[in-house]
Amino acid sequence: MQAVIDGRNPSEIAALHRNKAKRAEIEKCASVEIPNYLQVYLQEVLVDVRSLNQRIIAMETSLLAKIETFNLHQQIDLMCTVPGVSKMLALRVISEMGANYHQRYFTAEAFSKAIRVVPSNEVSGESCSNAGLHMATSGSSFTSFPQPSLSPFTDAALCEDGSMITEVAQIT
Repeated sequence: MQAVIDGRNPSEIAALHRNKAKRAEIEKCASVEIPNYLQVYLQEVLVDVRSLNQRIIAMETSLLAKIETFNLHQQIDLMCTVPGVSKMLALRVISEMGANYHQRYFTAEAFSKAIRVVPSNEVSGESCSNAGLHMATSGSSFTSFPQPSLSPFTDAALCEDGSMITEVAQIT
């Protein structure tokens, strides 16, 4: 957006995009003349976006400092060994489950039981290439979690059909 506001050449703007296949379309769109009042509006939007990004960074820094405050290094490091789990996601899981989750869920089986997923060799959807765990259901249709506080974590790992994308790693 800043390049458009600055009035840069459309070919320069297109060259900034990481996908070469879309550059021709971007150049075509960037060649449209933007009225001055819209440029002012875009500048204000860009200032707001930058401000929000700075607030997000400040909050993440504050939250990451809680790792030291509450001595969560070992739990965070262990959770981050699972592919796709960042420190922020690990903190979210700990905030939902409690800092002593590793004592309550000392095996992958205990953790799977707590979030109501069970091992399965069946693949129930083509969208999940790593299917291996499925929702425990009482029938053929998807059922919701009885513990809504865990659902934000588990939703991140569920496909549309309810099967898990990744397997749960053993927590020791």
